[in-house]
Amino acid sequence: MITILCPDNNWTERNYSIDIIFTEFLAIEYQLKRQDGLRNYEIILTNKNKLIIQDHFFSNFNADLEYLNINNLPDDIQFTRNRFLPENDIPIIYGTSEFKIKERSSDTKEIVCGIDIFASVFFMLTRWEEYVCEEKDQLQRFSGKSSIAFKNNFLHRPVVNEYCEFLWNMLVFLGIEAKRKPRIFTPYLTHDVDYILKWYNFYTSMRALVADIIKKGSLKAFFYNMSDYFKTKLKKKEDPFDTFDYLMDISELHGLNSHFFFMSDFSTRSSIGYKLSHPFVGNLMHKITSRGHYIGFHPGLKTYDNPENWKKELDYLQSFSPQKILSGRQHCLQFEVPTTWQIWNDLGMEWDSSLSYDDEPGFRTGSCYTYSVFNFLKREKLRLKEKPLTIMDKSLVFHHNNLSNKQLEEIAKNLVANVKKYNGDFVLLWHNSCFDTYEWEKYKGIFIKIIESFNK
Repeated sequence: MITILCPDNNWTERNYSIDIIFTEFLAIEYQLKRQDGLRNYEIILTNKNKLIIQDHFFSNFNADLEYLNINNLPDDIQFTRNRFLPENDIPIIYGTSEFKIKERSSDTKEIVCGIDIFASVFFMLTRWEEYVCEEKDQLQRFSGKSSIAFKNNFLHRPVVNEYCEFLWNMLVFLGIEAKRKPRIFTPYLTHDVDYILKWYNFYTSMRALVADIIKKGSLKAFFYNMSDYFKTKLKKKEDPFDTFDYLMDISELHGLNSHFFFMSDFSTRSSIGYKLSHPFVGNLMHKITSRGHYIGFHPGLKTYDNPENWKKELDYLQSFSPQKILSGRQHCLQFEVPTTWQIWNDLGMEWDSSLSYDDEPGFRTGSCYTYSVFNFLKREKLRLKEKPLTIMDKSLVFHHNNLSNKQLEEIAKNLVANVKKYNGDFVLLWHNSCFDTYEWEKYKGIFIKIIESFNK
């Protein structure tokens, strides 16, 4: 068993980062000792070799939560290289590029690492950056383009996994005897069910057709959709949003299970596109269950900071679902750290997968591993797990609509490759409504290309 000596202040925060890395990611036994007056982290192996991780963050703050200030965000992030990195370089979120290997005696070695791995991991996983930044969009969301990761060109990289691998490589060099946790690349196909049918009823159908002209100003869209409406009503084709059998067929073809996250038509949610009492929904939920796929929760826009509304919607959805609901994602990725995590945790959910950006695909938490989340205001590790979302169809396509399909596929495939390299969890969100429509028809092939890349 290795021993980790840790400075005494901000103990809960330090302990969380160390526990995520060593217990959840590597599964290596260790004993953690807090030591008053210690300046840096010291990891001591059974052979007496030592790894010193310099502390460039938490030792600067004596009071609890004192670090939660916009002035303490990293700035002027540099990239560094050394022989133990899993990539060509790595961003220094906190710390310096200092790196030394020392011979302490004839048979013991010591590495001094200037990158503050533990503070950097804490920064990415907890998303406290989003709490101290007031810049939000009209739905009170923190945008990807506002993030430190995007501004410094590493949002497309799972940097937490890179830090973890970097740490492991140094420990291997120093002669660690423990074996790390084996992992395999695991894709998750998820589908937020915002609408069940495009031509749900006459009123919603006519409203959508009028919107093509009034809101979108597109006669092409109007005539396309008018034709589609009559073909569907004359039963010459399936409703364009009724892609549920197709999605389950694709999942099963690749040995996967789909997760369908349903909304609730309880009064706290406005403008939902269907009612749970509709026979189509009941039949669909039972079909999903009989085929071995999963039903999850997609809370509405008035829930992300309101546990009462959140619970009412969940309870109402649960009353219709043949499955126990334990997972899901916030509608429109509307999320507030750490408030929304605490709601999910307190109301008994096992995992959330909201943590990607609406405007940019990539690694919002820096991780492609599922991990236990942390409420930094309560200074408490929660039972809830975050399964980070890597790609949402709309963030990939609509925010990069100047790119060709081939270029979009390359963005997606590179993200898949980055997750594969670390044998992580790749979570894809593709709405059931994003296939056979005027806006999406030319992009629907990207979905298949992404799934095919899982096995290449």
